[in-house]
Amino acid sequence: MKKTKIVSTLGPASSDLDTIVKLIEAGANVFRFNFSHGDHEEHLGRMNLVHEAEKITGKTVGFLLDTKGAEIRTTVQKEGKIHFAIGDEVRISMDDSIEG
Repeated sequence: MKKTKIVSTLGPASSDLDTIVKLIEAGANVFRFNFSHGDHEEHLGRMNLVHEAEKITGKTVGFLLDTKGAEIRTTVQKEGKIHFAIGDEVRISMDDSIEG
């Protein structure tokens, strides 16, 4: 039994059936779906293509769902980029009324 996994991330450049079949034939056995980008319908379409590719190749592959977790995003800053120096104090707030 093969223990090494080859993970292929599916995205706009690799979302057609022919490409997915070629990836499986080349050894990919797990397909990653990055939920930080795209919507659920888009990912469902790719998952359905992977199922079709499984039927064509006769191989079973796994799905890796990279779900969007906690993130820190910043808003537009008054002066563009922010530069920090060693020793600067940084406060992170969820208060949208604070302007950067």
